[in-house]
Parts: sequence; C-alpha cells; structure tokens
Amino acid sequence: MRLIFAAFIAGELLFLFLSELPTRWTQPVLLSLFFLGILLLLIVEWILSRRHPYLRTFLRVTLLLGLGFVWVWSLSVTRVEQVLHPCLEGQDLLLKGHVNSLPSEKDRSTRFVLRVHQIELPSVLDCPPEAFQHFPDQLALAWHPPWRGHESPPDIIPGQLWQLPVQLKRPHGLMNPYGFDFERWMFANHLGAQGSVKAYAKGLDLSWKPKLEQDFIWSFTSVIEYMRWWLRDRIRNLAPEGAAYVGVLIALVMGEQNAIAQEDWRIFNATGIGHLISISGLHVTMLAGLASGFAKRLWSRGNLPLLCATPRVAALAGLGFALFYTFLAGFQIPAQRTTYMVGVVAYAAWFGRITRAFDIWWWALFLVLLQDPWAVYTPGFWLSFGAVAAILYAMPNVDATSEYGQIKLGTWQKLKDSCRDATRVQAVVTLALIPTTLYWFYQVSLISPLAN
Repeated sequence: MRLIFAAFIAGELLFLFLSELPTRWTQPVLLSLFFLGILLLLIVEWILSRRHPYLRTFLRVTLLLGLGFVWVWSLSVTRVEQVLHPCLEGQDLLLKGHVNSLPSEKDRSTRFVLRVHQIELPSVLDCPPEAFQHFPDQLALAWHPPWRGHESPPDIIPGQLWQLPVQLKRPHGLMNPYGFDFERWMFANHLGAQGSVKAYAKGLDLSWKPKLEQDFIWSFTSVIEYMRWWLRDRIRNLAPEGAAYVGVLIALVMGEQNAIAQEDWRIFNATGIGHLISISGLHVTMLAGLASGFAKRLWSRGNLPLLCATPRVAALAGLGFALFYTFLAGFQIPAQRTTYMVGVVAYAAWFGRITRAFDIWWWALFLVLLQDPWAVYTPGFWLSFGAVAAILYAMPNVDATSEYGQIKLGTWQKLKDSCRDATRVQAVVTLALIPTTLYWFYQVSLISPLAN
C-alpha cells in the first residue's frame, strides 16, 4: 500500500516540475500513449505476474506513476483555462456573483473571493469568443474606500449576491525568489483573476453601481463561510474594545490569522510556537476525542448498543466532529491531515481492523495530495506531515509500554519514563524540521524545544 501511494504521489510531483503545460496538439497524443501503455501493462502483468513478482511490482509502480502524472495534468488544464484572458485586463466589467470566502478587513479595505454568476461587458469591447467561454469562476476582489473621504465599503458577508463594477487583471507575482509567490498562490486556490471594485469611480452609470441583490445564496461553501464569519464577529463583539489579543483568539478558535499583529508574529517565530496558532492535530484531535467520548457515554446506556456497537458510534461521532471543525477552520492542510488520519482510524474501528501508524500517515498524505496537488507549495504541508512522521518515528515501542509492563512500574518510574520519551520525541521533531524551517522561514528558534 505504501508503495502504491508513493508511486502515485511521485507522478504528481513529476508533473509539477514541468516549466509549462504540454501544448494542445500533444495532449491527445500523450493521452493515447498513456492509455495504450496501461493496456499493455495489464496484459504483461497478467501473463508474467506469477513467474516474475518483481516485474509485476515494477509494472504497477510505472502505472501509478503515470496515473499521478495524468491526474495533475487534468486538474492543471482546467485551472489554466480559467485564467482571465489578456484582452479583458483593465476593462470595465459588471459582474454578478456571491461572496464565497471569509472577508478580511484591513485599512478600511475589504478583500474577498467572488463566485461569478454572470458577466456584462461594454458593447465596444472586441475580444475573441474564448475570452468569455473560459471566464474565471472565482475572483480575488478588493473593495477600497475612496481616496478622499471617510466612507468605507459596506459590510461584506459570505453568501451575499452582489452586482459589482470591477476592473480585473491576470494573476502575476514578483520575480523575487525569496518573496511570496502570489501567482502560484492564486493558481493553487483556483483564482483566475484579481481586481478591485470600482464603486467610487466618477461618471459611473447608475445601472453599474454596486448593488446587493440577495442576502444569501444557499450553497455548502456559503453556509460554512457564513458560520465562520458569525463566529469571528461574535468573538470580536465579546472581547474588550481595543484588546490586543483578539486576533490571536480568532486564530486559535477558527484558524483565521489575518487579524494577528506583526509584533505577535515576531514573538511566535522567535519562540518557535507559530504552529500552535494554526488549527492542526492538537485542536482537531482534542475535539474529536471529546465528541467520541461524549457519544460513547450516551450510547452505552440502555439498549442502544444492541442497535450498533458503542465503539462504532464513538468512532463515527469523532470523525463527524473532526470533519465539521476542519471546515470551520478553513480546511487548512494541517487540519485536513488530522481529519483524514482520524477517518482512517474510525474506518479501522468500524470494521475491527488494526492499522499501523505509518499506514495512517500515508493515507492522509495520499488524500491531501489527491484533492490538492499544489499543497506541496505551502510550508504547512511540509511542517505538518514532517512533524507527524518524526513523532511516529520517535515514539517508543508499543510493546515496551504495554499495560502489563506498566503495572510493575512505580509512579516515579512512570513519570521518569514519560519525561524521557517526551524529551526524545521533541528532540527528534526539532532536528527533523530544521531543514524545512530554514527553507521556508530562513530562521530557527533555539528555544523552540523548551517552549514546545
């Protein structure tokens, strides 16, 4: 199983090393060769599988390598087609769409993602048909206040349907190799253009003014983002006015980090505890365990266990709450990883199977990269999976800490063993993450082991 996952992921990563997508005329040729190769591999494997097991393994790895390559290829073609056409850059456009993300406010400006429903173009605009056929589904918009005056943008709430006059431009970033790659971030988040709302432009036709057309558009994403917006607004209202820690509280509860002050980030990075601010395994596992224990306690009463075994109900409750909290936290990669691992454990508990720890890790790695191959471009991916792999490697042998062995140990000896194991795990994790931390952040905190 590990070899299967590793081969598929290697195929995905191989495609990401390409400097450009294959041209349109090479796509059908490569696809035809790929499917012909699959057929030949299956025939050869069927003929030689019993006599040559190593050849069978090689053929399977080759097949999965190609599957991973083609999978990312298909996703990339779809996203590239959704990038704004050059002839539409800087043009006045009238869009109708709903707010599809949690808005962020800074310096009286509001930034959000708009899911496009309809586009209206000036009659004088001359563009090829493909410019409108592949118009981006999602846009990153900014609503700025007027240059002079105290007017601020209206309250932007997830799910609202707006008519907005905008000017757009294609995603682009700076050539600084050590800076933030904005273009890659836009591509990974399936955003085909960025732009601004032209709400205060002079001489704007009244029919092109911003207008709220519907308070809420029902969709799964809208419901989740509205819940996140409501929770953030609730925390802000309950906190004392001007409290410096509101941004940290919001980040700890729901993973929204835009409100954290730059000075706080310096402290977190200097002490090496920045990972605690993102919703990760610590948060998701804790809440999933509480939900599982609560469900187990309720279900074990009366005749309910006769309908369904209590461990199964507890596993299902833990998985359901982990999935809900992951969506509430913005579906970040560390939270995804934890939820997938909880899901594998719940599956094993439901069917009474025993799963090795590293198999659970491989399942989570495969599922994360299956739905988002561009996760490898984020530091959270490497830090999250790297830390868990180091923890699993450094954890003491299960046989050495079995229940039978612990009975013979005194309280003081148990405490000493626990401290020794925790120190060893923390040391291994710290050493394992030094290369990744240096690559992404160019610094390492010397006191991070003690702080953690």
